[in-house]
Amino acid sequence: MQNLLVLGCSVSDYTHVDRSWGEILAKKLGINYVHQAAGCGSNWRMWRKAFDLVDNNIVTNKDIVIVQYTELIRREFWSPYQKESRPLHGSNGKSNMTEAYDDGHIIRYKIDAHEFEDYHRTEKQLFKVYTRFLNEEFELEQFRMMHNMFQSYMADRQFKNVYFVRPSDFGALYHYSKLHKMYKNNLIHSPNAFENHLPNDQGHMDQQGHQLLADFVYSKLSI
Repeated sequence: MQNLLVLGCSVSDYTHVDRSWGEILAKKLGINYVHQAAGCGSNWRMWRKAFDLVDNNIVTNKDIVIVQYTELIRREFWSPYQKESRPLHGSNGKSNMTEAYDDGHIIRYKIDAHEFEDYHRTEKQLFKVYTRFLNEEFELEQFRMMHNMFQSYMADRQFKNVYFVRPSDFGALYHYSKLHKMYKNNLIHSPNAFENHLPNDQGHMDQQGHQLLADFVYSKLSI
């Protein structure tokens, strides 16, 4: 059965909703849904997950891949201090804050992550120090490199249905939107994505917002 793979951050995750826009879209398309959006997730996580799924032939060039990039400065780290996967707050148990990996866990960095109670005190210390070593221009240079390498990898594997969703002006493609010739028409910009947002949270969609984004993306797919 054909798959729909959605890669993203909390915008595309089960953040205080029962159904993500990717899940809704997959049902409209009548295909299997592969959910790889994660609260506090980074672009680096998206590239890592996409490569693993493609390299292991779990997702093939017959499938649809949609990327919802997030902020430039987010990162992943491996940690020996986490011993169990912690459910992401507000995800109804459908998403985790950390990811089991070998004999530890992958933990996720974003601004103010050192204040999250999900993390061990040593992890918080790491995040607090790491914040001082960030430079937006350097992060953008790395994003440009990896974004182009990712597109070239997918094109080399003959993935024709790779799309990039930009909700409002959120995410790295707001800074840099160069697309490979195979995907030059595959940027889906939804400027009003956050009009239907969670109470007191204008950066995440409510259930109606997820439905509307799924409908909007469905109307833009050229498959």
